[in-house]
Amino acid sequence: MNPLHSGFDGGVMLGRNETNGRGWPDSRIVQAMDRLGVGRALATSYRSIWFDAVEGNASTLESCAASNGRLAPAAIVNLSGYDPYAATVSKLKSQGFKACVLMSGLFGWTAANFALRSVAKEAADAAMPLQICVRHPLDLALEIGRAHV
Repeated sequence: MNPLHSGFDGGVMLGRNETNGRGWPDSRIVQAMDRLGVGRALATSYRSIWFDAVEGNASTLESCAASNGRLAPAAIVNLSGYDPYAATVSKLKSQGFKACVLMSGLFGWTAANFALRSVAKEAADAAMPLQICVRHPLDLALEIGRAHV
């Protein structure tokens, strides 16, 4: 890695997006990071979103391990199958994930969702960063506001 690359990208997607067929090989992602001056990036696999979170998260770990430290693995947590008693976040952290990612638009949850609140608490307890992807920032703000009314 070039020492001049100090940027950090928070959302690199690995593999192929099944909705449009787009995607780059992992090596091309690292080359693009070099061109753009990005030293490291959180990364997750499209497979985690469109197929199976467990299988996709395993693929994420493999790709990130092969990137010489340039890609930091972020695990997709699908709240529809989340068990608040399974220590999901702690297990992901012990596997080597550096963050957890939640996607509201794709998985259909809101800020008032019990599973979301459980994951957030578990992530805080485990000192694991939690990236929450929403379609529009107001979506989350409105849901948080509704939850406190």
